[in-house]
Amino acid sequence: MTKKLVRYDERGNSEGIVKGAFSLTLSMLIVKILGLIYKIPLSYILSDEGMGYFNSAYTVYTFFYLICNTGIPKAISILTTESFVKGRYADERKIFITSLATVSVFGIGLSFLFVIASGLFSSLISSEASSIAMIAVAPSVAFIAMGGVIRGYLNGHARLLPIAISQVIEGFGKLFFGLGFSYLAFRLGLSLPYIAASAIFGVTVGAFSGLIYLSVSLKKENNGNNTRQNEKSSQKTKHILKRLFAVAVPITASAAVMSISNIIDLGMIMSRLCSIGYTEQEASALYGNYTTLCVPMFNLVAAVISPISVAALPLFSKFFALNDKDGFKTTLKGAVDISAFFTVPCALGCMFFAEDVLKLLFEDASAAVAAPLLSLLAPAMIFMTALTIVNTSLEAAGHMSVPLISMSIGAIAKVFVTYFLVGSEVYGIFGAPIGTVVFYFAALLASFIFMLVKTDVPCSAFASFFLPLVNSFLSVLTVKLICGYLENTHGLLPNGVLIIALCAALYMIFSCFTGTLSKNRLKIMSEYTKRI
Repeated sequence: MTKKLVRYDERGNSEGIVKGAFSLTLSMLIVKILGLIYKIPLSYILSDEGMGYFNSAYTVYTFFYLICNTGIPKAISILTTESFVKGRYADERKIFITSLATVSVFGIGLSFLFVIASGLFSSLISSEASSIAMIAVAPSVAFIAMGGVIRGYLNGHARLLPIAISQVIEGFGKLFFGLGFSYLAFRLGLSLPYIAASAIFGVTVGAFSGLIYLSVSLKKENNGNNTRQNEKSSQKTKHILKRLFAVAVPITASAAVMSISNIIDLGMIMSRLCSIGYTEQEASALYGNYTTLCVPMFNLVAAVISPISVAALPLFSKFFALNDKDGFKTTLKGAVDISAFFTVPCALGCMFFAEDVLKLLFEDASAAVAAPLLSLLAPAMIFMTALTIVNTSLEAAGHMSVPLISMSIGAIAKVFVTYFLVGSEVYGIFGAPIGTVVFYFAALLASFIFMLVKTDVPCSAFASFFLPLVNSFLSVLTVKLICGYLENTHGLLPNGVLIIALCAALYMIFSCFTGTLSKNRLKIMSEYTKRI
């Protein structure tokens, strides 16, 4: 047994998930902060008009990014893990080489398509001046596609730290080169479309920089592992490609369901609000308030959970390949436990202290309007968390079409609920967050049923979420009572920072008291932070 296999066995539990997820979560938080730093000065350089060109090009770019960076890395991770744990090293190498060659051609082709069709895309979104920015960001599609292959390979070997660092490098490249190029274009007196193109070119440079780092990391990963280089793979290229796309396409399609659902939401919510008496400007303001204040809070929780699913994927693949149901079940429980520990307090905090949280980031008037919407949206965070982990386990177990089916069921339910509730004078815009909650609940229920039928591995999500729910509720209730006492007796009302800090402290105390946060898990986290 090689050293790598020992490392895999050591990571076959919640410890491996914590370690890998920590580095990815940290990198994602850094990238989010860099993105905020990036957009603030950029808005001054570009003005509202220039930002319109920038955002229009970026929206189209996001579609290509989704195609290249959703299903492909996961597919390669799954295939790599399967070959590796069975000792098929030649197959593993051939999977990587075949995937890299195929995806590189595919990515370069998409980049050329993006350039050629930039005029068409800009015309369709009624922003023809943004075509220059689309051309500037188009090469990044190829770099992202190639980088996705390496990320999938490294993830298959439980090497998540290089992936995390590459994301940070991309973020810094986007920040420094994007701002630098845009400022230079501004000083040269170029028109706004060209300044916007200079700014978004930072995304291309950042993607290229991340690809270079991933390539170096790949070389280091392969150094010292050349003992079986002369072996020949038993798999044919045609078979590898068939499996690659059989895994990647359904995963990409299921990820695209939510994006398509959001596009449908945009038109449907606006029209339904207008049908009950709102003007177009009023409807736009309500929808803008919801998507600008509430949706980012939801996405922040999703960003924290995503690394946990990425870290768990190779473990799921490993135990499935070895037909180890106990290991698969243990990994599933560990991933759900960790996800629930972080998600539940965020959800209850947003539910009961929505206005206090939003006032930390936005104007008081806007926060007051969005607060009840965020409170209604909060339960979706819990359903989304369980759904993400369950779907990842199903994908690793070879049931790639199941998440697509469950997400489609959720999307259909969301369309019906949103259509009727938003068009009701009783609910109006409140139907939008309710529809999202229904989406994730229906999709989760479908995935649970499919998991029981397809894998015969029960997921004890209720047990995983029960104690975090109790601890969070006790924390929120205690803080509510404290705030009420201070306001009634001393006329003091704690601000959002104090409320969040107090809730977090009480949650940790209750978690230790109930055993949710054990000494063993604290030891794992502290040891890993030292290694980082």
